[in-house]
Amino acid sequence: MKTISLFLIAVIFTSNAFSQTIDKKATPETVALFKNLKELSKNHTLFAHQHATEYGHGWYGDENRSDVKSVCGSHPAMIGVDFSGFSGRPQEAVDREKEKVRKNVVDTYNRGGVTTAAWHFNNPVSAGGF
Repeated sequence: MKTISLFLIAVIFTSNAFSQTIDKKATPETVALFKNLKELSKNHTLFAHQHATEYGHGWYGDENRSDVKSVCGSHPAMIGVDFSGFSGRPQEAVDREKEKVRKNVVDTYNRGGVTTAAWHFNNPVSAGGF
């Protein structure tokens, strides 16, 4: 699914199919993001990677590291995080996970990146299973 989504984003920007956002009620921040991505796509290839700075090939939790950075010299333009650790755990563990995600989002922002978020949560009806 990620490959298809990224491919579609690349096609949209490179084909100049859209000159503005589709949603007429898009926030100013969304419009600015759209315009910046469109402008950057003229000379650069940007891509996303889920959990890029959280773990990788042979490592976990290293500061300012990603497999993409090891290979390409910089982190992905877009990094995905997951809110899965925000439920179904003791409050202390939830608080630690929230701080890790907060730091990841802030670090990505400070590098000029974009963060996407997913939430895989436990099903309360099936005693926590998916």
